[in-house]
Amino acid sequence: MTPYEVFFFSSGAVEEHWTRSDLLVNWSNVYIGFPLGGLLSLALMPAAAVTLEPRQMARRVFDAALELLDRQIIDAEGLMAGNVDDVELTLPEGWPEQGGDQLPTVTALLSGPGVMAERFGGRIGRGWAELHRRLHPGPREQGRIPIGRVVEIGSSVRVDLPRQALASHRFEAWFRDHVVAKIPGAGHAPE
Repeated sequence: MTPYEVFFFSSGAVEEHWTRSDLLVNWSNVYIGFPLGGLLSLALMPAAAVTLEPRQMARRVFDAALELLDRQIIDAEGLMAGNVDDVELTLPEGWPEQGGDQLPTVTALLSGPGVMAERFGGRIGRGWAELHRRLHPGPREQGRIPIGRVVEIGSSVRVDLPRQALASHRFEAWFRDHVVAKIPGAGHAPE
């Protein structure tokens, strides 16, 4: 038994005033039920692989809003480089009507102040996006990180790019140099 089980069962025994007759039931839970549950869990893994592989579902399927949006971007050197503000999707031809089993595919992560403005919506979002477009004319590619440059997706998103190449970091550097630096006492804060 693990220490967790000892604490769990001992506190349950005290709170529920177990007697010797309760020990047999709980003993069978620990020594029969727990290993059986573990064995069934291990059996589900190869069964899922055999079932899902023919459908080409071995690729990672995830909730982009839950697992990507607002995650911290970590650059190739392990430094923070902004947040994922939006995702670019490629839709299968004819999707959703004739898309079949195919799902939309994330082709790029979008990051930077112009991208975030579009997520706000409403007057403020449209105004911020228009201001960003006027200050930064040209293609929107500067805030786009191709999904092929993503190394790992976890509690943060690691990319193989330096943070200087990302629009989100350029905005943060500009904001630090032109706004935060003007605040009294901000000149000695570590980066």
